[in-house]
Amino acid sequence: MSGICKVVIIDKYPLFSSGIKSILFKNGQFHIVGEVESHRKLKGVLFKESVDVIIYDIVHSKYAGLKSLKVIQRKYPKIPVLLIVSQDLSNYYTEYCQLGAKGFVSIESGEAALIEAIQALHRGNVYFPDQFKKTYRKVISGKIDKPSLENSHPLTARETSILRLFCQGLTYKEIGVRLFISPRTVETHKNNIQSKLRVNSTAEMIRYAYVNQLIV
Repeated sequence: MSGICKVVIIDKYPLFSSGIKSILFKNGQFHIVGEVESHRKLKGVLFKESVDVIIYDIVHSKYAGLKSLKVIQRKYPKIPVLLIVSQDLSNYYTEYCQLGAKGFVSIESGEAALIEAIQALHRGNVYFPDQFKKTYRKVISGKIDKPSLENSHPLTARETSILRLFCQGLTYKEIGVRLFISPRTVETHKNNIQSKLRVNSTAEMIRYAYVNQLIV
């Protein structure tokens, strides 16, 4: 595929995204059709413009960007997504591929890597760090299985409901109001959920929910 590559940038912080824009402007092969702070604002841009590549700064995204990436892939499956990642998110790389990301660029990479990655996605290819290509091939070939919630760590119906509400970003108090229980009871349920799933944080709990497709 040739010609100017149209991109949209998802970034919570304008100061960070300004660096990406500067690189693309200097290159001259790209046209930035939009810059939004969250996936929720993509619809407005894509309604007006066609886009070749979505650049998503997942480093500054809530819950490691798992929820947002899933929504983007469901709504815009034909537009390849390039993730700006960090080493701190390395535990999520497999899940990002399972959710449909087509490439990673580290925040520590140089300008050349960013340009090369965008061009690769624009041509219909993928772009991943050398050390992750083998894992990516296993993901797309189905050789990396997703753990089964039903078979390994069953939750009660109430625990599953609470887990889904945490994935929506609700607080203890908000979940309590929604389910007519106290915040303390919500906390107890959350502790039980984490114990059953063998996770140690809210982020890991939410990650498990997405990987196991508990969130519709």
